[in-house]
Amino acid sequence: MNNNNPLTEISLLVLSVAMLAAMTVLLVFGIITYTEALNFLIIVAGLFGVNVAAKAPSPAQQQQLQQLTQQALSVLPTVVAATQQPAPTPPPAAVPPETK
Repeated sequence: MNNNNPLTEISLLVLSVAMLAAMTVLLVFGIITYTEALNFLIIVAGLFGVNVAAKAPSPAQQQQLQQLTQQALSVLPTVVAATQQPAPTPPPAAVPPETK
């Protein structure tokens, strides 16, 4: 399913710019505080998050990603083993002489 509709992208951009402009005007005139302005930013970020989630990979793409992940994870122990150096052995501890 292809979710790259330009109308969705344009409407998201227009709505985001309108919300940011409204937030700026309300903030400049002192109608809202910084805390309330943060709500505007969260809503705009949420809009972009929903848009990205709608473009999630299809089941075929998910399977390809899973195969690539498994391939990378199967190679990982070899890479880690090649980069690790053996830990240095500490010198033997000196035993203090016994006192009588």
